[in-house]
Amino acid sequence: MRFINQTLKGPAAAALIDLDPALAAIGQERFYDTVMDDSSLLEGCLRVFRQNPQRFRDLLVDGQGRPVNDERVPLRCGRSLQDIVAMIVRTHAKRHFRSALGGDPDDPTSRAGGLYQAISAYLLHEWQVPLVPHYAPLPVALLRDLGPGLLDLRDAAALQALLATGAGAPPPAAPAPAPAARA
Repeated sequence: MRFINQTLKGPAAAALIDLDPALAAIGQERFYDTVMDDSSLLEGCLRVFRQNPQRFRDLLVDGQGRPVNDERVPLRCGRSLQDIVAMIVRTHAKRHFRSALGGDPDDPTSRAGGLYQAISAYLLHEWQVPLVPHYAPLPVALLRDLGPGLLDLRDAAALQALLATGAGAPPPAAPAPAPAARA
């Protein structure tokens, strides 16, 4: 984990700043914290990363230094790109929940912690970054009811509608019709 964080704060941040001059105003020293605290900035950095894979090819190598093109293959750090993206999304969510809800997201007795515990297993994809602020107001019980169904809600409008209706998990299936009476 330490190697991953050092890479994100060092060479990955430097590459992103080089690719998007607007990010230079943040400065490399504050880059990681500033980006991890801001859904829009983080979403933009992930987009820049995806649009410029060649700029990151030296970072996306396996233990023998060979290029890795499959997001599920372990990198030099022992984790896959897929794992690292999920870690980034979770880190962003923890920071947002701490700020928006108060409390320690690692303490399940706090509002931030209860929410994080209910949702963390489903924070997997970069498309979820802009949804993190919309996850924060959802009740913990609702998130537990949704479980992996949360991954079917891929936009803010769907989350807002869910919150507005107070709906939980999808309604149970209708009971099977009674067998027809024989004449």
